[in-house]
Amino acid sequence: MSLIPVSILVFVGHSVILFQSEPLVMKKFFYLFALCGVFASIFYTLSTSVSGINYRISSFMFMHTGFLVSMGILGLYSYFKNHMTNFTFKLSSLLLFISGLLHSIMTTMQSSNIVWYRKLKTKLDHNDLVSYSDTARGIFSSQLGVDYAFDLFMSSGLFFLAISILKSKLFGKIVPILGILISGLGYAFNSISFPDNPEELGLLDPGPFFSGWFGLFIIQASILFFKGKF
Repeated sequence: MSLIPVSILVFVGHSVILFQSEPLVMKKFFYLFALCGVFASIFYTLSTSVSGINYRISSFMFMHTGFLVSMGILGLYSYFKNHMTNFTFKLSSLLLFISGLLHSIMTTMQSSNIVWYRKLKTKLDHNDLVSYSDTARGIFSSQLGVDYAFDLFMSSGLFFLAISILKSKLFGKIVPILGILISGLGYAFNSISFPDNPEELGLLDPGPFFSGWFGLFIIQASILFFKGKF
């Protein structure tokens, strides 16, 4: 079992157990949000947009992205729920948490399919492998549906999160409006191209833009946090 999930779960468990006796527990939830969010953004960007990275390292980063998203959203909601009480914030937290789960499901499906296909290639000769190609494509296509569900929940969650922080007036207008535009375009691109990926139709992949926006949001939230604005 990877040390990253174990370390985060120990951190969360320690905070929850001491919830009644440790006044700094809410700060720990902010740190959970910031650290997991930063690593999720970095891992996703490097594993999907940067070439030349070792396959196992890239797979490790991609596999942990969903888990980090869900844990980061847990920290986000736990810390900000008393500062942003609007419905859109609660809805965005739920949608984004589910998107992290969907990403984890998608990556495990993808990894399982790759392992299955590699084993299949070692057992079949060329002619048999060609005859199984359609079956293999059908099996691999199942993960595309989960990928679309991830994009749907991620873009919707980002949209409502951007609206909620715009309402809070703590974050100004630039970052929230950027979030609304990026999430709206991402939702549109994925809906237009489904069941294919947006880039197959000449559209931009919204994933890196989602990741970049979350990075900006985390930086701004961290600045406000250390200034004592909330």
